[in-house]
Amino acid sequence: MVPELVEVKEHTGMFEAIQYMRAIGVRCLPVVDQSEGLVGILTLDDLLELLAEELLSLSKLVKHEQKKEMVSRR
Repeated sequence: MVPELVEVKEHTGMFEAIQYMRAIGVRCLPVVDQSEGLVGILTLDDLLELLAEELLSLSKLVKHEQKKEMVSRR
């Protein structure tokens, strides 16, 4: 008996992919296009790296806005 192949489509969002990986208990998933052709492998490490980059960007934005607010208060 062959277990069911799990995959995500190439247009699947980051958070949806994370939720799916958690739900089925895997650390990586094949990524397929509309014709079911393999376009890559998505790993938990890939997602963590992307999340870290997004958090860094948000942190920089908050810091920039805080500086602007401090200047405007003077």
